[in-house]
Amino acid sequence: MVSDTDPDMRAPVNATFTEVVENELVVGGEEWEGVPGRRDGGRMSLRLEFHDEDGKTRLVLRQGPYTGEMEDMARQGLESSFTKLDALLAG
Repeated sequence: MVSDTDPDMRAPVNATFTEVVENELVVGGEEWEGVPGRRDGGRMSLRLEFHDEDGKTRLVLRQGPYTGEMEDMARQGLESSFTKLDALLAG
């Protein structure tokens, strides 16, 4: 993860996927490093569900567990990631 406002602020994430169903589901876990206020090697679960809705894809993302502080940081990080993905797909 790379901050939009400060590209020098990075938090590497290592993900392992335990279940993948093409075009439908990705399940796994993540470990992080360098997250401010958190010890390295923290772990969370991840579930991505992809739903076809009239030719468009709806994504349902579940990730955690989080403290309130971590939830805010994760939300900002995911919003940034999706903004970057939108730009990449539009290009």
